[in-house]
Amino acid sequence: MTDIPEISLKLAMSLDGKIATKTGDSKWITGPLSRARVMSIRAQQDAILTGVNTVIADDPTFTVRNNEDVIDRSSNHKRIVLDTHGRSPSSARIFQDCDQNPTLIIGGPRYNDKLKNRFELMGVEFITAPLDINRIDIHFVLKLIYQTGVRKLLVESGGEVAASFLKTGFVSKVYFFYGPVILGGQDAIPAIAGDGAEGLEEIHKLLHWKIEHLGKDLLLTGSLDSQH
Repeated sequence: MTDIPEISLKLAMSLDGKIATKTGDSKWITGPLSRARVMSIRAQQDAILTGVNTVIADDPTFTVRNNEDVIDRSSNHKRIVLDTHGRSPSSARIFQDCDQNPTLIIGGPRYNDKLKNRFELMGVEFITAPLDINRIDIHFVLKLIYQTGVRKLLVESGGEVAASFLKTGFVSKVYFFYGPVILGGQDAIPAIAGDGAEGLEEIHKLLHWKIEHLGKDLLLTGSLDSQH
């Protein structure tokens, strides 16, 4: 399948594969050197995609910032939010600077028109997508954003969106940042959620990988056997 972007998945997690405690606390699992590396990874992308749960829980901007925490305006990547049911708060930081960083919401067919119009007045682009088992159809999204010029896509999200993208088989690279902590507990939020594999024949295998030390953190970078 050639008409989709090259997809990378970035996750920051504890040693036991959790991205937040059971109450949603996640700042900060990894340290400043890891966050600086994330900035350099973002700067190489045409777009960064996340889900509405991450927007609500973390209120991210998904911009590129320098060591002084100043936004690098030379990085003009698109920001994409998957929001099936119109749960994105219009006060979220990701929607406040759309004149500087183009932002797109991809919503479901029953998205509230009033909320949709409010976002469009803020400069947020909105596109309606079909659903696949009550979730936005990822295949549709990938073809759509490829047509808008996105060739390199970074997924920075919670466990459900990460699982949805891995399930497609199109993720070709992963950036897994590990902080030296163990959160524990079955209710802590996993880095990759979804239903999981039923058998070992369904698992995702890294073909080539390496581990770097970033201060006290570890970064595992690897390539997957993508169908792309």
